[in-house]
Amino acid sequence: TVGFQSTRDTVWEVHQWFQEENLLCVEWTYGFTLAAGPFEGKKTLFDGLSIVEFREGKIYRWRDYWDSADFLRQVGAKEWGEVIPPDLIAHFFQNVS
Repeated sequence: TVGFQSTRDTVWEVHQWFQEENLLCVEWTYGFTLAAGPFEGKKTLFDGLSIVEFREGKIYRWRDYWDSADFLRQVGAKEWGEVIPPDLIAHFFQNVS
C-alpha cells in the first residue's frame, strides 16, 4: 500500500471561487500519478469543492467534497485499503469528530 505522499506530476487547478463574509468556496480539479506501490504509474484526475469557514481570522472548519469512488476506479483499486494503509485510515476516523 502507498500513501498520498508517494505521488508525482501533481496538478491542482482552481476553476472558480467566491468568498462571502466568513465563508470561502473553491471549485477545483486535482490530479497526480502514484509513484510507488502496486498502483505505481496510475494517473488520476478528479474534481472537487472545498468549503472553508473562518472565525476570528483563522480557519475554523475546512471540508472537501469529491468523488472518492471515481478516484478508486481511475487507479484500479476496489477499496481504500489497497491505496492507503488500513491503520492510517483507522487513525484518521478515530480523530474525526
